Order: sequence, then C-alpha cells, then structure tokens
Amino acid sequence: MIAAIAVARLPLDLPLRCRCGHVRGVASDVSPSNGFRFLCYCKDCWAFARFLERPDVLDPAGGTDIFQMPPGRVKLIAGADALRCLRLSDRGVLRGYTDCCRTPIANTAGAGFPIIGMIHSFADHEADGRSRDEVFGPPLCRIYEGSAVGPLPPDAPRRRRSGSSSAAHRRCSAGGCAG
Repeated sequence: MIAAIAVARLPLDLPLRCRCGHVRGVASDVSPSNGFRFLCYCKDCWAFARFLERPDVLDPAGGTDIFQMPPGRVKLIAGADALRCLRLSDRGVLRGYTDCCRTPIANTAGAGFPIIGMIHSFADHEADGRSRDEVFGPPLCRIYEGSAVGPLPPDAPRRRRSGSSSAAHRRCSAGGCAG
C-alpha cells in the first residue's frame, strides 16, 4: 500500500483544458510538494465566477480551489486565440479565462510576483483517473472565509491564527487574491 501512495504523489505532467477543449496545455512537474493548494472565498473570486457565468467553478460556500505554482511550468499548446484577461479592481490580481467557453484559467499578481494560481476547472486531473487531492494534495488553508456565501465545507482546512509561525500560514497569507 505504501508504494501506491508514493506513486500517486510523484510529479506528473498534468493535461490542461478548457470546458470545450479549444484551449489546451500542460502543467509540468505537478505534485503536492511542488505547489500550494488553497481555497479562496474572496469577493473577487465569486465576482469572477459571476462574470464568467460559471457558478459551477465555486464550492457551495463560494470558494475557488487554487493551486499555486511557477508560471514557467505551464505551457499552452492550443487555443491562444481564445485567451482573455481582466482585473476586477485597480489593485486586484490578473484573472485569465477562455473566451470560447468562459473557463477560468489562473490568477497572478503580475511580473513582480512570479506565481500563478491555477484554477481547478482548467486542470484535467481526472485524465489518468486521479482525484484532485491525489494530484494537488489536500488544500492547506483557506483565505477570506469571512466572505463565504454559505457554510464552509466540514472538511475545509482551518485558517491558522495570525500568531502562527507555520510556513503554510505564511504562504497562504502571502498568496492568493486581492479580497
């Protein structure tokens, strides 16, 4: 059984695709140890889902499942003509999506912060039969939970108190959304 767990955690090249399949790509070297998964409940995340007319990309409490990783590991191989980007406020993150089927792709703060937050709906984690948790690991934290529009899932990770010195808390507080 231990060997099966180790195999499930090996880095993999993860297929990426929008809902209709026009935009496709690959995220390289994806594993729980090579990125950071969290849930964001900020108002901008659910405003983005409303703009896209895609409530299906949010969890029941209005959260977005995000996996942070270096942008250099993401390569698009088809559909660049359908890529779009917007910013919901002057200081908000850049939010990429597809114009063909309005699939959210990723968020980024820009060139000065070289991390992208890939939105779960763009990742084809089930292409080889793996669950989202097997590919990305469980969410390590949640942010902006005060903006949730419903009860948080019982299995949602707890937000750590501001006095915590854990690396996960520091990383979760530093990344993510504009709120």
